Amino acid sequence: MIYDEEYGARIAQALGLTTYETFIEEFAGTPALVIERYDRGHEVDGVPSRMHQEDFNQAI
Repeated sequence: MIYDEEYGARIAQALGLTTYETFIEEFAGTPALVIERYDRGHEVDGVPSRMHQEDFNQAI
């Protein structure tokens, strides 16, 4: 299933729908989907900036 998720993310990126990177990596012999954080901005003075993100489950 994680391979399908990674493949879908690559398709979305190729279509310009996303900008984050994904890849499959093994940890102690178990494959895992690794996703680049999407809630961080460009680095300023070497420190990544946070992007505001609203969790609509909590907003209700």
